[in-house]
Amino acid sequence: MEKTLNDYQIEEIKRGVVEADSGDFASDKEVEHALRKWAPSTAKDENR
Repeated sequence: MEKTLNDYQIEEIKRGVVEADSGDFASDKEVEHALRKWAPSTAKDENR
């Protein structure tokens, strides 16, 4: 099971490298959205 998980992770990394090599990056807006979605909420964030 662990080997399969590692193989999966390696394949995801390879796909990411191909995307990066082709210039396919997240925009600033997409990164901000992801960070807001996954980061814990703070009082400072709520005042924006």
